[in-house]
Amino acid sequence: LSINLEKGLWNDFSMGSDVQGNAFQFWAVVHRLDPISDFSKVTDGIIEHFDIEVERCNSSGRGRKHIKTLAVRRITPETATLFGITEQPAGNNTKVDHCILIPLRDADGKVITTKTHKSHSSLSGVEMPVFPSSKVLLENEDLFVVNGELSVVRAWQEGYHNVVSGTVGETAIRKEWFPLFAGKTLRFVFDADEAGENGINIWCQALLNVAKQLLIHRWPADTPKGFDVEDLINAGRKLEDL
Repeated sequence: LSINLEKGLWNDFSMGSDVQGNAFQFWAVVHRLDPISDFSKVTDGIIEHFDIEVERCNSSGRGRKHIKTLAVRRITPETATLFGITEQPAGNNTKVDHCILIPLRDADGKVITTKTHKSHSSLSGVEMPVFPSSKVLLENEDLFVVNGELSVVRAWQEGYHNVVSGTVGETAIRKEWFPLFAGKTLRFVFDADEAGENGINIWCQALLNVAKQLLIHRWPADTPKGFDVEDLINAGRKLEDL
């Protein structure tokens, strides 16, 4: 196999002179797909494997964010059932190309509302709780705070039951949550990107005189953009390694 990094081309001489091309065609060959007739499968495979942020357009021309399925996230059907999480086609949703529905609950486990992952249009006027519920904060003195309900779910599946997140975006925290974090040791592990960094700063400033201790995990400089707790666990690593 010969690879020209400057031109982004390759040639596999062991398979014949015609087996050559660019990165897109290489992916197709490796996965036994045709780069032309299987174009959409090749594109979707690359997007999901490398977790590429894309906007897809529906018939109205408006962009929709690509959402990885629960299976791609390695969240099992049993775990999804435990949390009451379901998924369905996007349908008329103009924000995402795949809907993951996440029930949000109060301390007693009662469902307050259902949130569509990365699509907040139906939540106006709702008093949003922490996820999976405030009961987790009441039962634990040492907590991991991550950004995103599905990162919490993936961590719980691996046995980490002291992991929580907000439900209004990583750069926002509600004042009514402050008492829940009072006197706690909080370990922040947000995404490896600008939004994650900004989110940690906002949360820590808000809880500086509320929590017992604030510990921040900083990702190494060469960490892929957007890398998060889900990716960490799916790579076979543990939260206690941070």
